Amino acid sequence: MQTDKIKQFFVRYQIFLKILAVIVAAIPFAICFIYESVYCDSAYYLAISERVSEGFLLYRDVHCGYAPLWFYLAAGVRMLFCIPLGCYWPYLLVYDLFYLAAGIILYKLIKNFTENKSIAFFCAWLFFPLSFWQYGYAVLLEIPSVFFGLLSSWLIIRLGGKTYWHYLWIGAIASMAFLTKQYGAGFLILDIYLILFFGNSSWKSIAIFLVGYLLPILACILIWQQDILMLFSNGYGTTTAVSAGRDVSLLSKLGDIVNNGLRFCGDACPAALVGLLIVWNSKQQNRLRYFMFALCGILGFALQFYFSSARHYRIFMIPFACLLMAEMLVTQTPLWLSWIKYLAILWTVGASLYNAYHIVDFRLDDYTPDDRKTISCNIRQYVPESDILWPTQGSYFDVVFTTCTRVPNLSTVAYSFGPLGLDEEKAMEQLKAAQWVVHNPMEIDESAHYLTDSVLHYIEQFPSILISSRKGVRLYRMEKGATIVPLAPR
Repeated sequence: MQTDKIKQFFVRYQIFLKILAVIVAAIPFAICFIYESVYCDSAYYLAISERVSEGFLLYRDVHCGYAPLWFYLAAGVRMLFCIPLGCYWPYLLVYDLFYLAAGIILYKLIKNFTENKSIAFFCAWLFFPLSFWQYGYAVLLEIPSVFFGLLSSWLIIRLGGKTYWHYLWIGAIASMAFLTKQYGAGFLILDIYLILFFGNSSWKSIAIFLVGYLLPILACILIWQQDILMLFSNGYGTTTAVSAGRDVSLLSKLGDIVNNGLRFCGDACPAALVGLLIVWNSKQQNRLRYFMFALCGILGFALQFYFSSARHYRIFMIPFACLLMAEMLVTQTPLWLSWIKYLAILWTVGASLYNAYHIVDFRLDDYTPDDRKTISCNIRQYVPESDILWPTQGSYFDVVFTTCTRVPNLSTVAYSFGPLGLDEEKAMEQLKAAQWVVHNPMEIDESAHYLTDSVLHYIEQFPSILISSRKGVRLYRMEKGATIVPLAPR
């Protein structure tokens, strides 16, 4: 009886509630767009995209550990719209359009699975606040990869059974998920699952799909030849983690997968765990194939944590958690179990909204009068664009992009201004190649293990000037005997 009243309330006020939900979800995105919230990886990707737009060839001139599609897409956007160096918001706009498109495709996919528009709208809406606080507010590779992957999955449901040759170009779209970020290869397995259970389930269909999938990848191999093959053996999360002093044993890696998977269900999407129990124990066997698709998506993409525990890796898992919640909502349950699932969903919604707005508040803390933009502005005035700048810690990587400066050894060092894989020897290599260094001696990140006493002593022997009184950030001129003339107050 109580659940019927809840349903009647949502039906009566559904238009108002949908408008309110869109506004609530859009506010964090709007704030981060206005303040141009950037993340260290965003700076890395966009700095490389700018080098590509200047004529540098990826993998040969610019050492990069990622698939090429986003870098050339961003470079194309820059050249098409004549975007100035260091201008961030146009890329953020393109990224947000990918975000919106991914949410729309997810809505269509859930609607096909559940045949319920309201549930599809709710679960697709939840995708936005859930992924936003997983660093989704800044330009990352996950969202474009998710878009291409979800698009291929939806097209299989929509068109796959009509003709074999649809699978050729659907396979090409699926490969775009991989060519945006390597972990997007997980959609290959998921799409084959959909072909078997929802499309024209024949080996000929799968073979044509695989041909379409491999053609863009083979084209990339023809262009870059052996240079692009390092995508499969660049040591990310393994050999690079060893040099960072991390445990890379199989037992440790399996522990990372389990721990991060549980943390995903705990602090990101509690309803996913309840959904697993509800749908798995349901007697509605006709929903089992939908449930298995969502489960494979969550568990399959959890394998990313073998390489790294980065929170933004969860973005690949979130669409499938939303699919799982949709299945949970359409699955008939006893009254007591219905209350549990509704409470779990309310918990998930509340936690995602709280975290999304908390992240916005955290990001705005960097945009006070003596903020990151002020740091970038000061660097622009001291450091010529042609000079090489190296930020010693991850929290200041974004200044490389926003100040249009170059990073040391871009052609030979993956993550030239990142901590992954850096040890004392490589840190010294960076320092000796740089003409300027951004360093905060008052606040050294624990992950910056490469900043040993000898490295810090080497930095501190050069002249410096304070460029952020609030944060204690200093700009060092890596030339003995050089002087830095303070800027006149503005």
